Amino acid sequence: MDSKFDCEKNFGPLPAYSKSESYLTIEKRIEEEHKRSFRQVLYWSLRHPIQAARIYRSLKARENSSEEVIQKWRSFSSFRNYNEQYGRLLAYEIENGYPTLKHYGEILDHLAQRMPLNLLQNAYYPFAGTDFYWARIFKNIIFEDVAYGESRHPNMWWSDEQYGGENLNSIEKLLRDQEIIPAEALVEMRRANSELRNEGQVVNSQEWTLILKGGHDVLSFFKERHSNESVLYGAVIAVSPANSEKNLREGMDLLGYQLHYSSLGAESFVAPFSMEFSKVFIFVKNDK
Repeated sequence: MDSKFDCEKNFGPLPAYSKSESYLTIEKRIEEEHKRSFRQVLYWSLRHPIQAARIYRSLKARENSSEEVIQKWRSFSSFRNYNEQYGRLLAYEIENGYPTLKHYGEILDHLAQRMPLNLLQNAYYPFAGTDFYWARIFKNIIFEDVAYGESRHPNMWWSDEQYGGENLNSIEKLLRDQEIIPAEALVEMRRANSELRNEGQVVNSQEWTLILKGGHDVLSFFKERHSNESVLYGAVIAVSPANSEKNLREGMDLLGYQLHYSSLGAESFVAPFSMEFSKVFIFVKNDK
């Protein structure tokens, strides 16, 4: 590890965000609807166990769900309300000069300053959804999601229109217009099942940084995706992981990674087009 990256610099809170009352109201509703959705799904599943089992198998396999299943998924009020609140959040941003977009950019700049420069060249972001902010700090980035360009998809959070090609392009354009994404950044949106290894995809190497965000189990990803090969990414960035810090650090150590940065109890926030952002861990591959 480069000696200029000292521990005092690499362990500390993320830049603070001054949240307005309007923002706090929207953020609270998003969090409430997110939690309520799990309760609604659980109650419905207990009443309809056979249908529920079929849906869960479909989601796990990233299969195309039937129209019946999609309509049922969309019928839960929490999902509709969740999307509506994100619409309110975007309206708030437009009206107030995009403060949360700019704060997200500040967060990413903060992280970039704490990474070795050679690991800011190429990034791979599976299960990316529409969280295109990360193109701000990498020269070349691949965003990957099974739903890109699909008119219907088995996703419980976003509306179908969110993943349409026209909307994906409009989100990228907005982030570029607001100078969140620099003009020179190279962005690829790749439609693929991120749970499966793509034989033609050479990203598991020292030249690439892996980004996992949105409540994913980082260690399970490696176990399922790279079960028959070594994990070789130059760096791994885990944002809001499902793993406990102790479990994550121990598991990454076994894979040959050293904790390079931790945000230490960062306050969470939500931004348009992206799920909750809270604690961040950056692991760098040990030199051999």
